[in-house]
Amino acid sequence: MTKQRITDVDQLPLMMKMRDVANVMDIALRRAYELAQNPTFPKIVVGKSIRVPRDAFFRWLDQETPPKEVSA
Repeated sequence: MTKQRITDVDQLPLMMKMRDVANVMDIALRRAYELAQNPTFPKIVVGKSIRVPRDAFFRWLDQETPPKEVSA
């Protein structure tokens, strides 16, 4: 199975599956599921399925990204 290349956030579904998260972050699916165990990770659990609201995911990602250092 080849990864779908995402070139625009709007190509992603409003409720992403964990494989979408793995694809966006360019990590293994197993790592995406490990990441979902983080209490701050935005997820909705429905039975055994995990769904990630797209907009909440990108807000979370922005918060988790260290700020760039400004050179003088």
